[in-house]
Amino acid sequence: MSMTVPSSFKPSGGLIQPNIEQPTTRASLALLNGIPAQPKRTTAAKQPRTWSFIDSRDGERMTVTCLPGCQSNHGSDQDKQIHPSDVWCQIRSEDVHVPVNTGKVEDFRLLSVTLNQIPFSSRYAERLPHANVEVIDDHFIENLDPDALQQVINVARDRVAQMETAHSQLVELRNAAMGRTPTRPAPGTFGPEISLTAPGAQGSIVNAALYSTESDPLDTGAPLARIAVWANHGADAELDVAGADQFLADLEKLATQVRSLRNQLAAIEVAR
Repeated sequence: MSMTVPSSFKPSGGLIQPNIEQPTTRASLALLNGIPAQPKRTTAAKQPRTWSFIDSRDGERMTVTCLPGCQSNHGSDQDKQIHPSDVWCQIRSEDVHVPVNTGKVEDFRLLSVTLNQIPFSSRYAERLPHANVEVIDDHFIENLDPDALQQVINVARDRVAQMETAHSQLVELRNAAMGRTPTRPAPGTFGPEISLTAPGAQGSIVNAALYSTESDPLDTGAPLARIAVWANHGADAELDVAGADQFLADLEKLATQVRSLRNQLAAIEVAR
């Protein structure tokens, strides 16, 4: 199927939302309401702190320059006698909690990450900046270098992809079980448009929308639904660090919206 989207076309309406049945019990509402929104990105401090303490072993004054962005409060250690191995710099992510049923519903931290440096550790790996991932409350994957952290990220992405596949299957199964007919655009028209922009770009960079043909030439004349994707040439931009952060956040949002379109398309195809 070939299709040209007119440059003047601007579909009306909001973004397509995922087809999720609202919970009907107080317990399920409580569980969903207990899941907070994702935390915002944080920016590390630009200037690392330099301070000193007294080595409790020999009385020698030691000078420390913190890990850039360190959030540890070293006030109780500064100019005090402490063991060097007790100096610990850390950058923490904001906690996200999810409700877990352990016989009773409890909030557990999920996938928290810290960047750490223990400058006087007896272990060389800990003297270098490294990451710890708290998979769930008090269960850690520790002392990760960049390659090891990337492996953890890859595993997490794979698990998320499998959950997204399960989500699509669940939408289809529940629609079928409840006799729902998924909505599609009228033949020959587009549904609500989603788009991606970049800071400073003149217009959107890429757009997508659910589209319904007049008929399916390979079928019995029934409309054929597809996701139309088109780019706007000339919508370029030059990004600084803040702009790149915003662009990445918008890319993640667009991915969620495209998955919603995909789920709606899958439900339409199952219902044919």
